[in-house]
Amino acid sequence: MCQKETQKHFLICLLFPHTPKSHSEEENSYRLFLACQGMMGRSDRWRCSEVKTTFPGVTMEMFSAPVLCRQTQPIVSKSLSLSIRIPTVNLKELFQKVTFSAASEAMAVFYGRGTITAAENFNAERAAAKLRKAMKGIGTDERAIIDVLVTHSNSQRQEIKRKYKSLYGRDLVEDIQSELGGHFEDLCVALLIPQIVFLADCLNDAVQGLGTDENCIIEILCTHQNREIEEIKACYHQKYNKDLEEILMNDSSGRFRHLLRSLVSAERDETVEIDFERAERDAQRLFDAGVGKLGADGEIFTKILCSRSMSQLQATFDAYERIGGHSLAAAIRSEFSGDVKDTLLAIVYCIKDRNKFFAKQLKDCLKGIGTDDSALVRILVSRSEIDLEDIKEAYLQMFQKDLGEDVAEDTSGDYRKALLRILQP
Repeated sequence: MCQKETQKHFLICLLFPHTPKSHSEEENSYRLFLACQGMMGRSDRWRCSEVKTTFPGVTMEMFSAPVLCRQTQPIVSKSLSLSIRIPTVNLKELFQKVTFSAASEAMAVFYGRGTITAAENFNAERAAAKLRKAMKGIGTDERAIIDVLVTHSNSQRQEIKRKYKSLYGRDLVEDIQSELGGHFEDLCVALLIPQIVFLADCLNDAVQGLGTDENCIIEILCTHQNREIEEIKACYHQKYNKDLEEILMNDSSGRFRHLLRSLVSAERDETVEIDFERAERDAQRLFDAGVGKLGADGEIFTKILCSRSMSQLQATFDAYERIGGHSLAAAIRSEFSGDVKDTLLAIVYCIKDRNKFFAKQLKDCLKGIGTDDSALVRILVSRSEIDLEDIKEAYLQMFQKDLGEDVAEDTSGDYRKALLRILQP
C-alpha cells in the first residue's frame, strides 16, 4: 500500500454482520466497527456525529463529519467485488457509492494523526548547516536544534544526518551528545534514530542492568504488528548480535515468559474476516478459564489473546460481555496479578482503543513524585508521526486535562521546550 510521507498511519473500517443475542435472522444487522492501529473500537470513539443509513437488509452506522480518505483499499466481500481508487473522498460518500444489499464486509484505509509531519520544501543541506552552526564555537543554540529536529519527519532526519556527515565529516549524533546533556540529550538522540532501531534500543535498555523494565517490553510487543516485531528482532540481532526472543526468555519466568514468547514470536492472525461462532466459543472458553473456575487458566487466555486477529478479538470481547455480564478486562483484573495481568490488560486495551492505552501510559509517566522520562520520551517519539494527536485527544477525554499542561508541569528547560514542540500539531 502506497502511503504519503505525511500520512503514514491508518485505520481499517470493517463492515460485518452482527448477530444479536437473540440470534434471530430478522434482527441481523450490519454494524460499522473500527479495527485500527491508532484507534481500536467502534465508531462512537470518533469525535463526530453519526448518522444511520439503511440499505436493503443492512443498517450501517456512518460518519457525517468530513473524514477524508487519502487512499482506499479494494472492498472485500464474499459477494461483492469492487475497487475504489479516489484521491480524496468523504467516508460517507465513499460508502454511498457501494451497493450493500449482499455485502458481508467492506474495508477502507484511513490515516491516524501524528503531530510531526514531513517538512515541505525539504532541504537536507540547509538543515544540516543550521545544526552545524548551532553547535559550532562557544555555546550551543538549543532552540535551533529543536527547530530542526521537530519540524522534519524521521526519514528526513536520516537524510540530514547523512548530509551532515558528507558536508562536515562529523557524526551528527555524536555532536549532539557532546553538546547537550540529560533528558534533553536523550530526546534529541531518540529523534535522530530510525524508528525500528529506536525500539530495538528501548528493548535492550529494558533488559539491561539490575531490573527489567517490563512496562517497556509489554508496550512495544503489544502495540506493533507482526512485520514490525520481526523487523525489531532483526535489527536487535544485527546491532547487538543477540537473539531478542532468547534474551526475553532468559529475563522472565513462569506465565509471563510464556506470554512474552507468544507475543515476540509475531504469529498473530492479521486477517480482517470475523468468525462470530468462533468469537462465541472463545468467549465461553475465556469465561470458563477465568471467573468460571477456581484458579484462572492462563494458557487459554494467552492462546486466544495472542493469536486471534484484532477484529476477531473485538467480536470476542463483545461476546464475553454478553456471556459474563462484565468486561474481559474486569475478569483479568480479578483473576491475574503482576506482569501477567499487566500484559493481558495491555492486549485488551490496545485492541479496544489504542489511543486510550497510550494516554493511560503517559498519565502513569507523569503522576506522582518524579517522572518516568524514558517512557515519556519513548511514547512521544515513537507515536509522533503515527497517532500522537489522537492520543492527546484521548488524554483530554480521560483526564480532563491537556497533555501538554501535564508535561510542562513535570519537566523543565530545553527538555520541556522540545517535548512541547513535539506535542504541537
